[in-house]
Amino acid sequence: MDSDRNRQDDARPDPDANALEEFVTSKRKDLERRVLRAGIPPEDCADVVQEALTTAFDQLKRGLFRHAGSIATWVYVILGGEILDYW
Repeated sequence: MDSDRNRQDDARPDPDANALEEFVTSKRKDLERRVLRAGIPPEDCADVVQEALTTAFDQLKRGLFRHAGSIATWVYVILGGEILDYW
């Protein structure tokens, strides 16, 4: 019985992951524009955004999103860190 319950828990969609996926779908171009405005060469913008999104998904899976702000704010902070790391 407990194993059935655990499988059901694992099968439930993660609302944070869904919110992040929706954000990425709707805002990816905006993220790339922010990176471009920061002076990153156009050919590297998509890579910097991908690094930020990979970090966000990884942190989300580890439970590091604290709901202190929106998913968007959280991703923009991570993106800012990736921009700084680029330089």
